[in-house]
Amino acid sequence: MSDNDIKFAGYEEVAKITDANFYFAKPHRLSDWELNEQINGLVRRFLSKGIDFN
Repeated sequence: MSDNDIKFAGYEEVAKITDANFYFAKPHRLSDWELNEQINGLVRRFLSKGIDFN
């Protein structure tokens, strides 16, 4: 899940290369943001920062 920040402007190209779907959180929907933060926490817990996913 991504927010609507400018850093995700090229998401279409990334989605095409990785064959991944993007979901953008709705700005005023707190449950979207909470879920995103929980998932980010799990990712950080098991995968160290700077890991190469290739």
